[in-house]
Amino acid sequence: MPKLLTEEFIGKYPDFPEHMNELGMFVYYRTYSRFLPDQKRRETWKETVRRSVEYNNQLAVKHFKKIGYKYSVTELRQEAQQFFHAMFNLEQFLSGRTMWVGGVDSGIAEKYPLANFNCSFTNIEEWQNLVDLFYLLLVGTGVGFKCTEEMARNLAPIRSNVQLIHSDYNPLPKTERLEHT
Repeated sequence: MPKLLTEEFIGKYPDFPEHMNELGMFVYYRTYSRFLPDQKRRETWKETVRRSVEYNNQLAVKHFKKIGYKYSVTELRQEAQQFFHAMFNLEQFLSGRTMWVGGVDSGIAEKYPLANFNCSFTNIEEWQNLVDLFYLLLVGTGVGFKCTEEMARNLAPIRSNVQLIHSDYNPLPKTERLEHT
C-alpha cells in the first residue's frame, strides 16, 4: 500500500507544535509515544501522528480494495495530509487507543482490531455479555456496563448442584515432573 504522507510533506513540520504545553507534552510522552529501539529514543509528536494517521487511512485503502471500490491515491493523500495537519496542531484526534496501537510494528491493531476502541458499553442481560465485557477489557478497550436488579433477576440461574473438591498443591521434585503432558 502506498505511503500517503511523503517525506517532503512531513519535513515541513517540527517535531512538536509550538503551542503544545508542558502538561500536553507530559501526557503525550507518558501515554502515546512509542519507544524506538533502533534509535534508542521515544517517538516525537510528529512521528506518532504520522504513524497513527497512516494506519487510519490505510484502513480505508484496505476496505476499498476489499469491496472493489476504485479510489484515488491523490485524494487519499490529500485527506491524510489534512488529517495530519489537524492532528499535529491539536485540532482533531484519533482514539487514544489507536494513537497507541495503530501502525506499530507488532501489528497488534491488525491482530486485535478491538484494541483500537477507546470505550464501549453493554447491558448485562445474559452471561455472554460478561464474556464480551472481559474480552474487550483484555484487548485494551475501556468498557462501561449497566446491570440493574431486574436485569440480574432475569439472568439464567447458575448451577449450584456442583461439588467442589479442593486439595492443597504439593509440588513434585523436578525429576518426577511430566513437563510435556
